[in-house]
Amino acid sequence: MSVELIKKWMDVTETTMGASTQIVKEKDLIVPDGKPDMQKVLLLDGKIRMDQIDVQSNRIVYKGQIDVTILYTPENQNFGIVKMTGTVPIEDFMIVDNLESDDRVDFSFDIENMHYNILNERKINIKAIIALHANITSKKEVSMVEDLSTDVPVQKKTQILDVINMMPIKEEKKIIKDELTIPQNKPAIEEILKQNTTIVEEQIKRTDDAFVFNGMIEVTTLYKSNDDENSLEVASHKIPFSGTVDIARDDNEVYLDCDLDVSPTYIQVNPDYDGEDRVIEIECIVTAKYTTYNNDKSEVLDDIYCPGKKVNIDSTTEPYMNLAFKENDVLPKKATLDTEGINPDTNKIFAVESTAKVEDKVLDGSTLTVEGIVEVNVVYVSEEEKVSTYEDMLPFEISINTNLPEGNYIINAEVTAKDMSVSSFNKDNISLDYSLDYSINVYEQKEIKIIEDISFEDMSKEELSAYPSIIVYTVKAGENLWDLAKRFNTTVEEIAEVNEFDTSYQPKSGEKVIIIKKTKF
Repeated sequence: MSVELIKKWMDVTETTMGASTQIVKEKDLIVPDGKPDMQKVLLLDGKIRMDQIDVQSNRIVYKGQIDVTILYTPENQNFGIVKMTGTVPIEDFMIVDNLESDDRVDFSFDIENMHYNILNERKINIKAIIALHANITSKKEVSMVEDLSTDVPVQKKTQILDVINMMPIKEEKKIIKDELTIPQNKPAIEEILKQNTTIVEEQIKRTDDAFVFNGMIEVTTLYKSNDDENSLEVASHKIPFSGTVDIARDDNEVYLDCDLDVSPTYIQVNPDYDGEDRVIEIECIVTAKYTTYNNDKSEVLDDIYCPGKKVNIDSTTEPYMNLAFKENDVLPKKATLDTEGINPDTNKIFAVESTAKVEDKVLDGSTLTVEGIVEVNVVYVSEEEKVSTYEDMLPFEISINTNLPEGNYIINAEVTAKDMSVSSFNKDNISLDYSLDYSINVYEQKEIKIIEDISFEDMSKEELSAYPSIIVYTVKAGENLWDLAKRFNTTVEEIAEVNEFDTSYQPKSGEKVIIIKKTKF
């Protein structure tokens, strides 16, 4: 009896996991020649620029730097506020057990804390605590039997294997250039001290042939006035941008993820038509990092038997994870900061910077709750110290109905605070409007049966005679016609014909079913 198994290869998600760690990087920075001695630091700011990320077996190797900006006052107050910059190199690796070089890795990093120690008037020590996180998705190929060819009259049962897989992560970069003009009611620029760029009002739309993204780059500039270098000014601009990524929608595509980020690459102050330094020439790169999720449905062989013959099925089980629930959405929020001491009559807010951190994820029944905090840092121009900061933390809770049944799940949750803006400012508090952008992926841990080999052998007369000639069977809970036919060495069609059922009929628990033994096969 020849048996040929007809197989197909399928991709399934083997694991999805997160790995986190912290590193400390420090460096002594020297005050450049030509700048006055440092007496007091007003503002220390750092931005991470990662130039290389290499995924290897059991480790992620990364290389980059922290771009540091320091605003300080010298002993001679006639200099006003002085700006100096420097870099702290980053070159290290993160150990991740069971990581393979072909795994999909979404690597993120953030400065958790940054502080300084003035060693002397010409040297300052910078120390940064950096939090690193990797979301890792590992895929594997499994060989599934979708049919078999044999010369014996087998009875086959199939199942639909419904798998959702994330495709590779890709990037699209777009260069944005513009000239920003300081309005005439503000003084011209003596020196730019600090500039913030963020994306606001972003929109992402999927079409059959592409996805389109657009939004605004909000640029806030803190600068010395050329009227009085001890006077600081704040100017805000918005630069519109848009982009298109040509990617045809796959018939099986069910989700699209896209994250937008902006980083400035060039800034230059130029004179306007009157010869005043009022024009800021700026270049930024907007990066769209995107991936799609495809739903692959395949009919595969689940079970077989053959009346009159014994069937030997050699099979194993493979664990895998399937995306059971996904939701990307935006939650509008309002908050009030108690900011006693910040006077709206004499203080100017330069920027409100925020970082959202997820602290807990709980799936209770079908309700998923994600809790965390938003760290808020208000940078403002004060009358006394020129540049000051105010820090606060805002708790958040996101509640989602997943409609998921009982099961074994792993939850990935990413939350970002966006569009942070000041709606009102008085002597007691600052009111903020912002949004929480969240992406929730819930994976169910499952097992899949892999049939490796099937063989047949004849039953003996004694084995065949052990089956009753006719029986009135009482159906137990959960049993169907396939179970009864396999148990009593007959076929679904025979049972359905005798009992005048349809072959798809589902008998009820306690129902009586007549089963007649076949005498020939």
